[in-house]
Amino acid sequence: MRADAARNRERILAVGAAELARDPHATLEDVVRATGLARATVYRHVPSRTALVDAVVDRALAVAADLLARGRPADDDPEVALARLTRAACSVGPEAIVLIGLLVSGSSTVPDLATRPDAVRIDRLVHDLVRRGQAAGVLRDDVPAPWLADQWFALLQSAVVHPPADGRDPADLVYAVFRDGACGPSA
Repeated sequence: MRADAARNRERILAVGAAELARDPHATLEDVVRATGLARATVYRHVPSRTALVDAVVDRALAVAADLLARGRPADDDPEVALARLTRAACSVGPEAIVLIGLLVSGSSTVPDLATRPDAVRIDRLVHDLVRRGQAAGVLRDDVPAPWLADQWFALLQSAVVHPPADGRDPADLVYAVFRDGACGPSA
């Protein structure tokens, strides 16, 4: 791919992710307008909204999987690893809003989402950490690990879709609410 074509594709995917994050029902025409590129250029790279969503999801999965893996969830005490993983997850960017929304809702927009290699990798990282946390007594073991992992993803979605208006760090809030629940830390 020529350098200018690669730059255009990158711009289309970045703007597409931002538009889908802003409005999950954004059209390809919305993306064309927002990129400032010619319609033919955009359609050459992503011929349909489905192709756009697919490309944004693939890119987001790759970025998220790498960031989460760099969060080293298998290292250290599970509580420390969970805090680090949460911080890494909150730093993914606008693509995260699209991706996490699709993961949590089980969207039919991307029917094979859960079976894509990077999605499987992300799921495994989080589930393994939750299981380690349960085994170490850091996380409650009276509920299934997959259910706890789903709650972590749901809190993460809330934090990236509706960041705290008071300026608090979303990663800190996700971690605290996941760890302590709605009642807060025990006295």
